[in-house]
Amino acid sequence: MIYAVVEDLMPDFQKSDHPHYGIWAFMIGFAIMMVLEVVLG
Repeated sequence: MIYAVVEDLMPDFQKSDHPHYGIWAFMIGFAIMMVLEVVLG
């Protein structure tokens, strides 16, 4: 679901040569942020 939302809301990712790198980076960053919230919170 995050993939679909990011793909629609951030069209600049689609303009690059590798459009999926930005989306995957966003999802990995989001997952790291959630893990840190649980561990440190």
